[in-house]
Amino acid sequence: MIGSNSPAENHRKLHVTQAGEAYFKRCVQALEELQAAESEIATAQREPQGLLRLTAPIELGHSLLPSLVGGFLKKYPLMGVELLVTNRVLDLVAEGIDLAIRAGALKDSRLIARRFVLGQFALWAPSYLKKHAAPSHPKELTQHECLRFSRFRALVLTNGKETTTVAVSGRVIADDFETMKSLALLGKGIGFIPSFLCVEEEKQKKLVRVFPHWHGDSVSFSFVYSAQRFVSPRSERLLPWQKRC
Repeated sequence: MIGSNSPAENHRKLHVTQAGEAYFKRCVQALEELQAAESEIATAQREPQGLLRLTAPIELGHSLLPSLVGGFLKKYPLMGVELLVTNRVLDLVAEGIDLAIRAGALKDSRLIARRFVLGQFALWAPSYLKKHAAPSHPKELTQHECLRFSRFRALVLTNGKETTTVAVSGRVIADDFETMKSLALLGKGIGFIPSFLCVEEEKQKKLVRVFPHWHGDSVSFSFVYSAQRFVSPRSERLLPWQKRC
């Protein structure tokens, strides 16, 4: 019949163009996001429940994490928390982890970070100062036994008006601040340790600040979670805590 199309011609008319395929994928993605949003809203309207999987470095596991998790569980009695306390950097996506607390810069582009600050680095010592005259200026640290952190080549200290860099020496080098604190408690030297790790020891007068008016850089961590548009409601319940730090 004149004007009729062959099967090949019909097939060509039904072929999806690249633009059409891209449009279809966007529509599917939009629908998925809409469904996720509806799910989030429904979840937010009822008491949160389920298991929050959280990973954090050992320093926080021994100090800050217990009180943080305790307050979280008290506020949300239907929630549970699984803690993975390790200095290893775990793959949140592959291992199904909702939230991580990490130090340093974020390297994985699949993740989002919300930074918070936990005090500053400071110099701490106990009985060491009973046997040795306390230094009067940070530059005098070169004459004292210091506990050295393996990643710090030198200590940078400031009192707000003056900044000084000191290359300290000492017979003990460690890559863990909890270990350094334990050594400081034994009087093995002056330790450059994050202040939040020494709160209880300072209250009990087991550790004292050396140069109370001098301090190092701020100690910063980040809440880290998967880079998705809608954050897990279990994670969102914990994230606002960082505003109070």
